[in-house]
Amino acid sequence: MKSRAVDRFLAVAILAFLLSIGACAGDNDDDNPSADDDDDDSTGYDLDDDITDDDATNDDDNTDDDNDDDDDNDATDDDDDDTSSDVWTDSISGLVWQNGDACGFNWEEANSYCENLSWGGFSDWRLPTISELRSLIRGCVDTASDGDCGVTDECLAYMTCWNPPCEGCSFFGGPGLGGRYWPTELDGEGWIYWSSLQVEENPFTAWRLHFYNGLVSYNDKEYIYCARCVR
Repeated sequence: MKSRAVDRFLAVAILAFLLSIGACAGDNDDDNPSADDDDDDSTGYDLDDDITDDDATNDDDNTDDDNDDDDDNDATDDDDDDTSSDVWTDSISGLVWQNGDACGFNWEEANSYCENLSWGGFSDWRLPTISELRSLIRGCVDTASDGDCGVTDECLAYMTCWNPPCEGCSFFGGPGLGGRYWPTELDGEGWIYWSSLQVEENPFTAWRLHFYNGLVSYNDKEYIYCARCVR
């Protein structure tokens, strides 16, 4: 009987021991998932930090780009505001010219256009004389300023001043845009330009210059040509 009691006691003790071990193991398993959760949170935080840092970096980059763009825009605006290309100074004559033109004017309108023009920071423009227009001629010797054409500011009568050299040169043989007989630096869309001077014996006509061949001629003031202003 005593042996059976001892055996029963030992069995109960062993069972209690095994149950206690199982309980401890269960507690450790609960702790480990908690530790894993912390690791996950930590990893998530690092990723968030990386994304936040990247965003901040990108924002900085974008800000830099925006600043660069602003600088570029400012530079462009400065270029737009720079009117030096709107005027051209002839180193030979010393005259300052409108680097551009306007067309569709009769003689009176051409004069008015230049008198009222504000261009390149200047407002004292005027329609050029025939000698001033001739000073623009390049590549046609006969009608250039020192050429043999007799029409000048001092000689405006057709009957006594106009001569064959005033007929100019070949068509579209000049160094300018489209073969025009003007300096390569000049812009403009026109071909025939009014001068400010009338033909001496006929006040209803005025002198003009054809830049496609360098021809110096005249026509009725009501005809429509172009204006390039001078100061």
